[in-house]
Order: sequence, then C-alpha cells, then structure tokens
Amino acid sequence: MTLRLPEALPLATLQVEVLWPDGSPAIEGARAFAEGKGARAAFEHAAHRSNRVTLTLALHRRYDISVDWLYDKPRTFQLVEGDAPQSVNFTHDGQSVTLRLKNPRPR
Repeated sequence: MTLRLPEALPLATLQVEVLWPDGSPAIEGARAFAEGKGARAAFEHAAHRSNRVTLTLALHRRYDISVDWLYDKPRTFQLVEGDAPQSVNFTHDGQSVTLRLKNPRPR
C-alpha cells in the first residue's frame, strides 16, 4: 500500500498588534488567537514588555483573529476581552493586523 501525502502547507508569520481603546499599547499580557474553518489555528502571548504577538499560520487562508489581555500575577487576576474578531485573508509573510481591547486597562 502506498499513501500519498499532500504537500506541506507553506507557513508564515502574522504580526498582531494589541491596543487599548485609547490607542496605547497593551503590554504585559497581550494575547492573540487565530481560528480558521471553525477550529483554533494558533494562540500566542506577546513577548515580555511588548504588545505585538506573532502567530505562525498557513498562507493563503482566511482566519478570524481575536485578542485579549491577561494579567495573572500572584493575588491578582484580570482579563480584558478584545473587540469583535477581525477576518484576515492571510497572503504574505510579515502581514500585520491591529486589534483593540473592549475596555480600558484595569487599575
């Protein structure tokens, strides 16, 4: 029996910038999610002291990108949801998208 596997999908990075409603960067807790065809395709946290999240995804697909912000230090848990997901037709490496959170940063 010989099984023929399809060619591997080309992968690339999508840069997601997460902002507070006032336009300031949502550092220390930004996260981004990608869903494609009804299933989670990627999930990542921003690097320390950054609001930019890098998602690795298959090219030439449509994804719904959503964000949130999570602060989970000892004795403190805060979660801020993002606005509605944004649909992205992912066409090239390094493509970027900017999404905002729903509510101002908790104090």
